[in-house]
Amino acid sequence: MYKINKYIRGKIIYRISLVMLGLLVILVYNKINHIVKKVSLVNEAAFLYGNEKWIETEAMLQKAEKYKWFNYKEDILESYLKELQWITEFDPLINRITQEASASYSQGLYEDFLTVYKEYQHTGFNQLEQDKRQYLLKHYPAETEFEQGWKTFKDLMQKALNKPVDPVQYQWAKGALRDVPDEYFDGNKEDEIKTLFVTCDITLFTSAMAIKEEYLLFQKLLSDMNAIYETNKKYGYSSKWLTARLKPFIEKLIIEKSKTDQIREFANYAKVYQAKVRSYYKSQTVEDTIAKFIQDKEDAAKHLVDAQKYEEAIKIYQEMGVFKSYSTEISQVTQMEKYDHAELLLRQPKETYGFIKEGTRGFGGEKYIIGLQKGTGILELVVIEGTRDEYQSSTYETVIGEMEIKDILFEGELISLLSPSETRSYTYHIVGFLEEKLTVLLRVEANHVEVAEDGGLLRVNSPLSGYEGYDYAYRRTDNGYIDEGIIAQPVSLGEFNFTAHIGKVIRFDCYVPEEYAGYTALGMYHAEGVFYPDTAAELYLESGEFIASGYYTIVGEYLDNTMYHQEELAMDLVRPSIKILSMN
Repeated sequence: MYKINKYIRGKIIYRISLVMLGLLVILVYNKINHIVKKVSLVNEAAFLYGNEKWIETEAMLQKAEKYKWFNYKEDILESYLKELQWITEFDPLINRITQEASASYSQGLYEDFLTVYKEYQHTGFNQLEQDKRQYLLKHYPAETEFEQGWKTFKDLMQKALNKPVDPVQYQWAKGALRDVPDEYFDGNKEDEIKTLFVTCDITLFTSAMAIKEEYLLFQKLLSDMNAIYETNKKYGYSSKWLTARLKPFIEKLIIEKSKTDQIREFANYAKVYQAKVRSYYKSQTVEDTIAKFIQDKEDAAKHLVDAQKYEEAIKIYQEMGVFKSYSTEISQVTQMEKYDHAELLLRQPKETYGFIKEGTRGFGGEKYIIGLQKGTGILELVVIEGTRDEYQSSTYETVIGEMEIKDILFEGELISLLSPSETRSYTYHIVGFLEEKLTVLLRVEANHVEVAEDGGLLRVNSPLSGYEGYDYAYRRTDNGYIDEGIIAQPVSLGEFNFTAHIGKVIRFDCYVPEEYAGYTALGMYHAEGVFYPDTAAELYLESGEFIASGYYTIVGEYLDNTMYHQEELAMDLVRPSIKILSMN
């Protein structure tokens, strides 16, 4: 056991010794390599230095300085590095600037180019001795790249201003032109810039003038001109020349447009001006022209209203609405139009009514209009109180049924609608306006209806339920009108001058004795139980019916007289002949 352990321990020691030897060999090798490289780099740097290859020398020295394990000509290395500090500081910077300048103008990236140019100007590189600057610029031609870049961009700027097409480009050119160093201008920088600005602005103005006739293009014109003013102001250039051309042009254009009858066209131009105008070219002439146009059109609308040409007036107010709100005026004119054209106050469009009729001073108003709606049979009454300038209207309805209306008559608070009848002149639909309600009071087929006693009585001629040719009395009640029968003159058979009633409808009392009953009966005057055969009338029914004995109130038509001989008096007497219309 002991022998085995001793053997294993010996092998371990052996292997550790080999590893340590290997590490020592590597360390020695690296040290030797380190020494060789540093010596080589320092010697190479000394050689390059002797040949004034400063950039390469500085690069070699920077590498040699990294080998810290071995000192070799440290004083020389330090001296060279100190002497070439300007290379260390500016070599990578000028190299980068040169590359960025070249790339930016080659790709048209002006802002990038301007940024790297400004960086170059502020690096301190220009404070180096001339020979050192030239040495670096020989290797990194930054100034050549900047020169080429400025020439490239200035050429682009000149083209953008001489032929302004793209607003982005010529506005960029105006802003960027002053960045270009003085040496890239042929003469005085300010004079050349001003010339380019004016050339650009005149070209833009001239182009805009050619397309001025449409208000949207007029809008573009002012937008473009405003951009010119703002850009010139931003960069300190005067735009007086532009004002001298633009202001008279706008004044002439607005004055010409104000003479047209096309309100919308003028309004479009005026509103564009008002929205776009700037203090540079604001014109009192234009302001006055717009104000006068508005006033003239308002006056014209008022004259149209006075002439009751409401639709034309409303059209003017509507078109003028781009200047300000005329809702109040339109509402007033609409109300006036409805007053003069009352059918507009009806609840439905005019064409939905089968019959419409207007009247004045009725139903408690200055005016009224009544209409019968098709389909629904709704009778609609609109009562207007007040004058055209200020009034109120009230609407009342009732359903009377759909019908063909031949005429509408008004009498007091009654409305008579006349529709066709097969056997009489018309069917009369009598509607009353009672307690601010429309109420159907009577429907009757007749030849004529006359209102009497302020609507308390209707004289109805030839009602379908009665005898044709006679007037019937219809008396007003709480529930409408009731038939009181034929209108007859009350008389007495005992009157001295009874025959004066011939040809009239009369009402009288009589007695028919048994012996005088018949198809033609004899009705006698009686008083206090006494009968007077000498004051009698012949009575008959047109139907030929038998007239029995009895007391009667007769309504009849006194048609004729017959003669009879009175034996006791020995003389011929007159006896009235009466057609009975009703008896009870």
